[in-house]
Amino acid sequence: MPDSREVAHRALVGFDRGRTSRIADALEASRLTGRDLGFARELAFGVMRRRRLLDCILEGWMPRGLPKHPGVLAALRIGVYQLCFLRTPKHAAVNESVALVPVERRPVINAVLRRVADSIEHRPRLTSRDVVLADGMCIELNADLPDGIERLAIENGLPTWLVRRWARHHDEDGVAAICAAAIATPAVHLRETEIAEGRLAERLTADGVAIAATEDPTVLRWTGDESPFSTKAYSDGWFVVQDPTAIAAARAVDAQRGEIVIDFCAAPGTKTMLLAEAVCADGEVWAFDPVVARRNRIMENATRCRVADRVRAVASSAELPKRVARVLVDVPCSNTGVLGRRIEARYRISEDAIEDIAGQQREILARAVRRVMSGGILIYSTCSIETEENQDVVRDVAADLDLEVLEQVETLPAAGIHDGGFFARLRRR
Repeated sequence: MPDSREVAHRALVGFDRGRTSRIADALEASRLTGRDLGFARELAFGVMRRRRLLDCILEGWMPRGLPKHPGVLAALRIGVYQLCFLRTPKHAAVNESVALVPVERRPVINAVLRRVADSIEHRPRLTSRDVVLADGMCIELNADLPDGIERLAIENGLPTWLVRRWARHHDEDGVAAICAAAIATPAVHLRETEIAEGRLAERLTADGVAIAATEDPTVLRWTGDESPFSTKAYSDGWFVVQDPTAIAAARAVDAQRGEIVIDFCAAPGTKTMLLAEAVCADGEVWAFDPVVARRNRIMENATRCRVADRVRAVASSAELPKRVARVLVDVPCSNTGVLGRRIEARYRISEDAIEDIAGQQREILARAVRRVMSGGILIYSTCSIETEENQDVVRDVAADLDLEVLEQVETLPAAGIHDGGFFARLRRR
């Protein structure tokens, strides 16, 4: 059985070498389960979230620069992350990280990590060289970190240009909150399906799953202990994992019993499940996705939640009904509202890419509008908080295709509470 650190190390190296685009896929391909898999996730995701800051810490002890070898650099990052943010005992963090690389490369890793460990103190931040860590600990860097936006970006593992963009649209507290959400482990929300009939909390508690209530009586937040995904409640389709922001966008469709509804960009299908419940047994939800694996996932969810007879997953928009009263189009986006959840996105996006994505979103939205009957409702939604992808796309397409904008809702991410995102409710005149 592989060790958790080895699995995390392999996933990080694979990402840096371009062998995998999603850390989660690499972790799930291992044979780890339970707590071992959870620890591997904590290491890999933690390093990915805080990589800029970890590298700043390392550079202070490596005057010749960071090592070029991805395996050595990943081992160093894993070691520093454990020392600074997990409070792993020094000997364990150092020795286990050293063991991840070939023998001839171990002395430098051992020396650097020991210096980092000796620099961590339990005290408040005193100078601009100090960085606050976990549990009231602090580390002094060998050089000053810049102030303002640059420092905020480094400490929260984000591109400086992205934080600067947010600062043009939000006040100082708002930007700080967005950054905090990008660095935090996201909350896991469980939306109760119609099958559960209000008994989900009782059943999960009996199975040792720690949960907390939310403002929505149909949504619980998983807080620890046993995993809800190993329970019979999950296999019986009593809940789906769905963030409150995504739930709000799906509910804005206001699907009614017996209606035919189109989910235009449907995968992974959690919004499809909510729509299928709303239309009831005498309605239909047409879920469009061109990728067979994603369509299969939609139908697996539908089968588990016992709504498969109401869901039709199709590979081409040509297969969709010609005109319906309600359409949901949850377009691909930059994911800047869910960076805490889609960690790798921060390394893929650029300002030019956001403009390109917005162009694609206009095309998708225009195609979806053609499926809405006169007087019908269309919900346009994203996981982005960028104006170019949200309000600007809605403004342009609404003007071109004579749509009435009924409502626009932007939700900024809040650490441990909900994701960020946007939806607009449009009517075809």
